[in-house]
Amino acid sequence: MIKAYVFDQDGTLYPKNSPLSYALRQRTKQWISESLGLTRERVDELYVELQKRYSHPYHGFLSLGLKPEEYLAEVFEKVNPSDFFGSNSTLITLLKQITFPKYVVSLASYNYSIRLQRSLGIDKLLTGFFSVIDFPPDYSKLDAYALIRKTNNLEAKEILVIGDNFDLDIKPALENCYQALLVTMVNERVCETIPDIYAISPK
Repeated sequence: MIKAYVFDQDGTLYPKNSPLSYALRQRTKQWISESLGLTRERVDELYVELQKRYSHPYHGFLSLGLKPEEYLAEVFEKVNPSDFFGSNSTLITLLKQITFPKYVVSLASYNYSIRLQRSLGIDKLLTGFFSVIDFPPDYSKLDAYALIRKTNNLEAKEILVIGDNFDLDIKPALENCYQALLVTMVNERVCETIPDIYAISPK
């Protein structure tokens, strides 16, 4: 029986192909360009290379000598979620129907996440939020999952993890006996999938 829910944020609470996702991606490229003195053309190439070599963005940035803390400050803190989203009544209804603790674990900064959750109208419906910036040196979401498990005195199998990134959100969960759902339109992995967050069956 599921007794707690853990959601990824960006790409899960809202679609990964949204204008906000595009704005964050463009801001990331601008930050890399300005930090390393590279042309935008070179940054476009480098961005693709990093995605292929590193499943975790923080690790890719560290390989370039860039700090994850700077990524949060120069990317997420420079983007205003309310420019892209207002209150999401469907998401609000879904979260209200889930009676067990609900957490968000994200690569994003705290301030950005608070602003996003307020824009969506869900900030008061969540039990807690964790940013992986607080879990060095690996910055693994698994550390946040473990903290949630211990805080609620639960077994891993009693927690459902929902996210859109298999390597970051789902794989570590499944390898450690958590339940997991991958948000994707294409089932390319050996795991249970849903097309979007609204396909969850609230309990």
